[in-house]
Amino acid sequence: MSEIRLVVSSRAKLIGGAEHTLGTLLHNLDERYGVSLVTASAEVADFLAAHRRPRRVTILPKRGDQDLRATIPRLRAAFAKDEPHLVHVNRTWLWDRPVDIAAATLVRGAKVVVVEHTQSLPTRSRRQRQFRQRLSERIDAMVSVSDAAAREAERYIGLPPGTVRTIHNGVEPADPLPVGRPLGRPVTIGAVGRLSWEKGYEYLPPILRQLGDARALIVGDGPDREKLSRLALAEGVADRFEMVGWQHDVDPWFPRFDFLLAPSRSEGSPPLAALQAMTVGVPVVATDVGGIPEAIDDHQTGILVPPADTEAMVAAIDELIVDDGLRRQIATAARERARRDFSAPEMARRFEALYAEISPAVPGFSAAPAPAA
Repeated sequence: MSEIRLVVSSRAKLIGGAEHTLGTLLHNLDERYGVSLVTASAEVADFLAAHRRPRRVTILPKRGDQDLRATIPRLRAAFAKDEPHLVHVNRTWLWDRPVDIAAATLVRGAKVVVVEHTQSLPTRSRRQRQFRQRLSERIDAMVSVSDAAAREAERYIGLPPGTVRTIHNGVEPADPLPVGRPLGRPVTIGAVGRLSWEKGYEYLPPILRQLGDARALIVGDGPDREKLSRLALAEGVADRFEMVGWQHDVDPWFPRFDFLLAPSRSEGSPPLAALQAMTVGVPVVATDVGGIPEAIDDHQTGILVPPADTEAMVAAIDELIVDDGLRRQIATAARERARRDFSAPEMARRFEALYAEISPAVPGFSAAPAPAA
């Protein structure tokens, strides 16, 4: 069995959704892939290595990324050590300095896949935009995690429509919760993710105040933690507002949720937590932003609400509390949707098909859609 040499790059300093997705991908790739890691932090390297044992790990801290002339040659040398067939560049921000992309395009004989994980904003820098345009001409595939984010990246960089492909994030299969399980007393609204502005968690305290006897259970950490504590105190709901911090494994928390709320202001893809909730059958209320509607059809696989609209969020949760039939219907449909379109094996299969399409070194994978289970 011939080994396919794959170099995976991440310039992230901390572990976030993009790194979780990358770890899931590495775990599910075919055993023929020999993976080498080039990361900006030991924490990210260790996290990824726990998902798949690497051939080699190289850590090049991000503090030097401002110096393109020094950083690009160092990254190129790290990428080229194993004479890879493929370089997979994992990115968390469209306008982060593209030293990783530039270095990957200089590795002789390697095909380059760039994966952009987040929604972005237009850049005001014409030079920055032109640099990304030139680099886009030298890579073999650019991938985004939703159709919405793909079209946005094309528009902001200035690329022809259809240039950026979509491969949706996937989550590991999990045992479903009983469809008819009773609601908790009190009802528990779950939230999982980084506690930061774009996630919109400051809407939770006023939602709790309006709902009366519900409680919130938040899994995650981030810069807004203290702010959220103050808001809960100001709204008089501190005794019903629990934050448990960052958890290495979030799966055990989902059975404690009656619903999952994803009140994001922006999302490149459906949040991983929403996909995990769908997989086990926890109904999701989420904002109609970014790539979220690509997983959640309103009142079919979840409930969509306008961003920043706490009244709509309260109404959606109230509707799920009183309508047992709707809860069961959404839980069943969401599980099927997640299994079909957002599973980790399906995500890996789509990346393998892409690798086979662009590299003659990757035999034996079909680009055709997988048959329905």
